[in-house]
Amino acid sequence: MSASIFFIVGNIDQSTVASLIKFRSDLLNANPAPSKLTILISSLGGDVGAAIASYNIIKSIDHLPIETHNIGEVTSAANIIYLAADTRLTCAKSYFRHHGTFYQSNGNLHRVAYEDILETMKTGEKIMTDIIVERTRLTAEDVAKYFRSPLTINADEALRLGIATAIEEIA
Repeated sequence: MSASIFFIVGNIDQSTVASLIKFRSDLLNANPAPSKLTILISSLGGDVGAAIASYNIIKSIDHLPIETHNIGEVTSAANIIYLAADTRLTCAKSYFRHHGTFYQSNGNLHRVAYEDILETMKTGEKIMTDIIVERTRLTAEDVAKYFRSPLTINADEALRLGIATAIEEIA
């Protein structure tokens, strides 16, 4: 049996979620079934909700081993997708960047809308914090610090912090 490979490059958004849903469906119907799933990632991040949905979809694929592989950069919300696998590989010349959520307004919003956006951002950060703490050696206090003051780390530091499980080049 062969491995199945899924690529996440570019922005994390609802099209990422839709692609993962279709890919998951195809995996469930594959005959013969693949021996493992490898998700290659190089992404600047994007929508937090889409990243959380992607994480949940990946975690629901429980019938085969899954590995994520940082092939360049895993930034922002892409970190949540990367953490969905138990085996998390990174190329030696890759990096990770963590920071808090932000919102870009393209027009005038009234106060209630801003309050709703702020509440959504807080909820997203709480879910991301829970995932990061559960899947790495980072504490909630560490994550809160990185949300206030961004952190960029190399492969060695990601391994030390339990973000990556191994440094390995693409096979």
